[in-house]
Amino acid sequence: MKIDNSNAHIISSKKAYIHDDVLETLMFERNKKEISLNMIDYSSCKKYTIVYKNVIGFFMTSCDFWGESSRILDFELVDSNDSIITSKLFKYKNDNGFVDSSLESYNNYIETVITFVSGDKLEVACKCIILEK
Repeated sequence: MKIDNSNAHIISSKKAYIHDDVLETLMFERNKKEISLNMIDYSSCKKYTIVYKNVIGFFMTSCDFWGESSRILDFELVDSNDSIITSKLFKYKNDNGFVDSSLESYNNYIETVITFVSGDKLEVACKCIILEK
């Protein structure tokens, strides 16, 4: 399933439900601007992937605030008015006049947060997400 700005509300539905699933590995490919998450479905133990495409920025904590766990608590879409990564990048681009930047229109991007049972977070701003569950 492809998730982009036109159907990003899917992230809050059962179609993109990843609660209790386990993050096995995370890989960022700089040249492709892609983040791949190898996941395990908690209920069926089946493996699947989540691929963030055209990534413009991401941030992850790994401090085990609430205790160690690689299980997912929540997967959320960040409202465009509340975006942290996207708004910072566009402000930086505009403040510095970076005309060669690959950033396109602000509305072309979505920003999501995966919160882990540990209290850690993975925040990603990208053009689309491919969820292959």
